[in-house]
Amino acid sequence: MKTNLTLATLILAAGLSVTHARDSVWDATTGVSPELLNPPWGLYVEISAVGPFWTNGAVRIESTSSDYEYYDQAGYHPARPLAMPARLVIEARMRLVSGTRNSATRAPAMISFVTQPAIGSALNIDVDGIFLYSSGAGHGPHTNVDTTLTPHTYRIEVNGLALGSEIKVFYDGTNVLTGTTWSSAALLGNTPRIVWGDGTSAEGGVSDWYSFYHNALVPAADEHVLYGGIGNYLVTLNRTNGMAADLGPLPGIPSGNYIRTMSPSPDGQFFATVEPASGYYPSLAKINPATREATVIGPLTNGAGGLVVWLEGLAYNARERQIYGSVSLTGSGSASPVLVTLNPTTAVATVVCTVTNASGGQVDMDSIVFLDSGELVGLDVFYVGGGSYNTLAYEVYPNRSLASTGFFFAVGDTGMPALDRRTGRWYFSQYDARRLAWGNIAYEGLQGSGVTHSTSDFGGGRLLGLAFPYDYAHPYLRLSIQPGVQVGWPTLANWNYQLQACADLATCGWTNCGPVVPGNGQTNWVPDSTAAAQKFYRVRVED
Repeated sequence: MKTNLTLATLILAAGLSVTHARDSVWDATTGVSPELLNPPWGLYVEISAVGPFWTNGAVRIESTSSDYEYYDQAGYHPARPLAMPARLVIEARMRLVSGTRNSATRAPAMISFVTQPAIGSALNIDVDGIFLYSSGAGHGPHTNVDTTLTPHTYRIEVNGLALGSEIKVFYDGTNVLTGTTWSSAALLGNTPRIVWGDGTSAEGGVSDWYSFYHNALVPAADEHVLYGGIGNYLVTLNRTNGMAADLGPLPGIPSGNYIRTMSPSPDGQFFATVEPASGYYPSLAKINPATREATVIGPLTNGAGGLVVWLEGLAYNARERQIYGSVSLTGSGSASPVLVTLNPTTAVATVVCTVTNASGGQVDMDSIVFLDSGELVGLDVFYVGGGSYNTLAYEVYPNRSLASTGFFFAVGDTGMPALDRRTGRWYFSQYDARRLAWGNIAYEGLQGSGVTHSTSDFGGGRLLGLAFPYDYAHPYLRLSIQPGVQVGWPTLANWNYQLQACADLATCGWTNCGPVVPGNGQTNWVPDSTAAAQKFYRVRVED
């Protein structure tokens, strides 16, 4: 998002290499959905519910009295349970737009928590007030307050983990309810967790959520590993020297087929395409790096029963929760100018557009990548003679058929890309030479490469698909501008920060950060001496 320096407040992404975080913070002003945070909020939607959507700067949850729709942290990912602190703090800003009342002990919106197995409670937000549960999810302490006219801030403080621990509820800063935790394995479950939204099928309603916070010691993110496909083998790749490490051939990939492309999926697996030796008529697949297995979903079809002739680029758009591909539907020529979406269940391709340049010529998208901004970049590798290749990059918007003027990206055959969103570095499979190459999208060409394997390794296959595991959107910092220009942000003691300013994040990676500024628990103010009229700002965080 381009921002003018006269704005008072910016909400910008903080790219980071953080191994842990004490707080979980979601704020609708960032434009990032709760399920895209790191770590994520799991989304549970009954099949008949509408599903969350954005409206008026908030995430709206809409359900009926026969379904539910809520966000859950920890219950969603039991392998990474929350570690509840001795004093749990939960704070949400929301508005109940409307709701039904069918039960005296249920409400159309709620915030529930389990502090340890079978112990917890919930704050219920009803059309005329709020109430806590008593033992066995009965109607407990209640107060009549406005919940529907304007957004309000609800803060829950739980003083202790054990049964009977004190609960205090604050409404716009005023303590209005006091209760205690109670026990029920049947109602609360045995996993420490936090839930918000409509958690019951007994009531329905519409609620707008603006922010949600808790301090339940979010655990570390998954290990940051670069994976690749060589023939039907899954490998990991050393990002310093390119060396491939064997994870074994993948059961599920048909004999004689190979992995062509890979793209991360939010469930920890990879979307992939596999092809026969001919390179034509690919199939969509899922690869599970944990179990080292592959499942072929089916051949890519065009919706009318015809087969997609070939696919060269594959990318998952986290904002839309949609898989995109660059394909040829006819096999005419050698280009892949058609942008399609792929159904993850049926492998049916739906045409979005044929991408053309300003001159009307079709853009050959040999590979595609979505940036954090939601913008699509298509890479076109072309032969320049003498055994050499160059690469052009095109900025493509999924709802537009016109690409930008191609700009020079790199010297060399860049192959299939994987973007490391933590560092801004791109990795490429130079499959003809069996090499891994890397560089930043800053027009300086590839910065390094290394041999991945020999012709006798992995059944003689070539490195093609590359992917990092799904990297949830980074935590956000609130950046403020003062005349001068000073850029400031809140800090934590013993953490290091680097401010970056550039004209376009799409072309600068993390190569031009300012000096490391240690945090002190207060606001850091850093001057920016450049005079550009418009600027991107973001902060890199390291613990």
